Amino acid sequence: MVTVPPRVLFMHGLEAGRGASSRSAGDKRGYGRKAVGSALHSLSTFSTHPPAATHHHSLSIISTTRPPETLPSAHTTLQQALMDLFGEANVTTPDMAMSAFDVRAANSPARYILAYAMLSMAVLGCCVWADLRRGVPFTTLLALTVVCGVFLPFARWRVKASFEACVKVQSAAIAKFKPTVVVASSWGGACALRCCELGHWRGPTVVIAPAVKACGWSSLVFPSWMPALPASAAARIVCVVGDNDKTISPSGVERMCRTNKIANFEVARGGDHRMNNYLLGKTKKGGKRDGGKLEELVHRALALPG
Repeated sequence: MVTVPPRVLFMHGLEAGRGASSRSAGDKRGYGRKAVGSALHSLSTFSTHPPAATHHHSLSIISTTRPPETLPSAHTTLQQALMDLFGEANVTTPDMAMSAFDVRAANSPARYILAYAMLSMAVLGCCVWADLRRGVPFTTLLALTVVCGVFLPFARWRVKASFEACVKVQSAAIAKFKPTVVVASSWGGACALRCCELGHWRGPTVVIAPAVKACGWSSLVFPSWMPALPASAAARIVCVVGDNDKTISPSGVERMCRTNKIANFEVARGGDHRMNNYLLGKTKKGGKRDGGKLEELVHRALALPG
């Protein structure tokens, strides 16, 4: 009996400074930390772009249409592992045009935050000039208070708008690709949960360290989020998070699973945010890896009743 491989949709996460999620397969531009020139270019097109111990639970897979080298290293490895397991033609990774800091990405909140910062500097400069002429710093102090007070709410709003734009991209990709399973990591994991919440996807899903609650200073800009998943969707989700994750709060992920009654929840002992050592098997001759934990999670999700 011939087993038909699943069609996998992989939703990747973000990596600071890489800008990988903003690249399409045909985009040959270099992505690194050379943001100044591109920032000025982005400002010129600013208005033309739209705002984008162990417990067990259910799981889904998300993949990519882009070649592996266009993704951040951690997500490249996951994508390549999925293609090795199920075949390149059966794995797709939608381009969310999203990056945490690369202003060239159409759905990056950075392009709007940078524009806000530059506009604020121009306003403050005018206030300083006016106050120097009058000898009273009242206008400058007032403007500085307003600029600082508005910054965090504005940044959080833009992150939320970017998130919804990415969810829209993934929803369209699900409708077009018609995956058998979704595998999603980090930011992509949050997008997958949102797709389930909205009813755009109810199939087998594997979410890896979903970005429902950030750790540290990033939590100021990336607001916590608690999806309200339909029981039919939650029953088909497999969720895993590392107990040594310093990017996403493991306790926040556990709380989300408990609130939504996601039974297939797993904590990886010693696992970090990337989870590669936990998820991927050993490299075999020819450069391919064996299935490892990732394959197990995918098949577990596929076996869940729907």
